Amino acid sequence: MAAERSNLFLVAAFMAWMLAGYPIYTRLAIAVNGTVISSQVTCVQPRKNRCVTRYVVRSTDGTQTNYAAGAADGALQRDMPVGTVISKARWSFAYFLNGERVDDFPVVFYSGLILLGVLCIGLWVVRFNPSLSRQRF
Repeated sequence: MAAERSNLFLVAAFMAWMLAGYPIYTRLAIAVNGTVISSQVTCVQPRKNRCVTRYVVRSTDGTQTNYAAGAADGALQRDMPVGTVISKARWSFAYFLNGERVDDFPVVFYSGLILLGVLCIGLWVVRFNPSLSRQRF
C-alpha cells in the first residue's frame, strides 16, 4: 500500500509539471515579427468550438511566416486583424501589437502548478524515504 501512495505523489508531481510546463514552453518558444497579411479561422464542426486562427506574417525583409494561434494559454491572441504589426521575441512571455505591450500569460497560475509539483516531490522524499521517515523533525 505504501508503494502505491509513493507512486501517487510522483504521478501528481509529473502531472503538475506537465500541465504547467507545456503552456509555458509553448509561449516562450514563439518568435513572430512582422505584419499580419492574412488570417483564417478554422473551427471544429458542428459546434464551432476549439477554433484555431492561422496567420501569415510578413517581416520587414519580405519573408513570410505562418503562425497558428489555438485555444490555449500558450498561444497569442486569435483576433488580430490584417495589418496588425506583431513583435514577439523567443523566450519572452510578453509581445507587442501595434507598439502596445501585451502581457496576458497567467504566470502566477502556472507558477502555482510548478510549486505544487515541487511540494509533491518534497513530500515523497520526506515521507517515503526510509532513512528520513525514522527521523523526527
